[in-house]
Amino acid sequence: MRLVAWTLRLLGCLVLAVGVVLAVGDAARSIAADRLTLLSIDETLAMAMPANPAEAATAGPAASGVFGAASEGAPLSAVLGLQPASVVAGLAGLLLIALGRPQGRGRRSYAPRRSKAE
Repeated sequence: MRLVAWTLRLLGCLVLAVGVVLAVGDAARSIAADRLTLLSIDETLAMAMPANPAEAATAGPAASGVFGAASEGAPLSAVLGLQPASVVAGLAGLLLIALGRPQGRGRRSYAPRRSKAE
């Protein structure tokens, strides 16, 4: 069980580090553009993985159903793809770190212990 917790904490630290790197990139991009610009998850994945020309024509929010009628639900991947990557990665990293936290430890008090002589 400790190996699973350690792995979750390690993975959480790596995901949190990716979120911090993306946040620094967002900050630099926002300063250069003189307005707030956040890189979405779709844009981040498009930069990380080169797309085929056939996939590039069908990709995007209009093709995924986000702007469909009110009765149609948007696919979860389309809604998550529009979210800022730095925020999502940071929250996911913090969640993984919290899930990997060791359980069963009570609150430790660092108050000095009383000696038996008192």
